[in-house]
Amino acid sequence: MAEGGQLVCVLAGPKEDVEEVVPYCKGMMGRANIDFGGQPPEKATLLKVIGNTFILSMVETISEGQVVAEKTRCAHEERGDSERIPEGCQGAHRCARRYRRNLRCEKS
Repeated sequence: MAEGGQLVCVLAGPKEDVEEVVPYCKGMMGRANIDFGGQPPEKATLLKVIGNTFILSMVETISEGQVVAEKTRCAHEERGDSERIPEGCQGAHRCARRYRRNLRCEKS
């Protein structure tokens, strides 16, 4: 993601240090900066943990919904129309499918 410039950089610590690294973040490694300059570095870490929690919760919720759909034979794959998944949800859908496959592998 850094090579593609797709990171969201969360910058925290002494204001002078943050200002020194800003030019290397947005436009080079990242697509956006979240500036916590002047705040303790652990604020950036905490924000990342909160964001990851949101993402994992979404993936798990989609996975659970897909399991219910499969068990009730309402799943896209059962009906043969998997291309109808809304475009904005396709990444989460793929991630949820990998998550479900991994769960199946662990239970075997």
